[in-house]
Amino acid sequence: LSTRLKQRHLPGAASPSSGFDRLEDSSRPHVDPSQLDKETVFEWFGLHLNPARRIEFMCGLLHMCQPLELRFLGSYLEDLARKDYHVLRDFEFRANSPSDLGVLTDVVDPVVRSKLLVCLSLLGSDSRECAGILFRILSHVDPQLALLFTMASLHPALHFHQREVVRGQLDKIELSIEEESIILTTTTTSNNINNI
Repeated sequence: LSTRLKQRHLPGAASPSSGFDRLEDSSRPHVDPSQLDKETVFEWFGLHLNPARRIEFMCGLLHMCQPLELRFLGSYLEDLARKDYHVLRDFEFRANSPSDLGVLTDVVDPVVRSKLLVCLSLLGSDSRECAGILFRILSHVDPQLALLFTMASLHPALHFHQREVVRGQLDKIELSIEEESIILTTTTTSNNINNI
């Protein structure tokens, strides 16, 4: 499975060293696939992954599917999305309108950031002009917004180069978060030892 994961690497989605090495991390206990059941996977996916990781995980799984499986899943997703079509129709129109996207420039405003997430969710895969606008907006966004960067790095409307740039920013964010976590753990351990 590990070899297949590496062979099916998502271009512009995650560098092999970021996602796949985490799967093979020798410090993590090895889990035999026969020990996994659907409920455990569903619980892990729904309760233990943040939205950015869920999207990245799902895109990785979809990338590993065969063409007929993808067509079936596309039909299945289309049917699921149909129930919300009337509610989201106006938002989808605005998400694919360059003039409506152009006003979302105040990325400090939480309402604007929320609208950017909605726009990325509803952006059509062939909406290149709007993708370019969103890409320019993302260059001014606080990089702590992992969900926004994850969605942008996987969105088919962005050109490959744009997805690579966004993925590079996301990798830097994740690295700095990991480094901060290590420093915090080391500091806490040192303080605990000094208190003994």
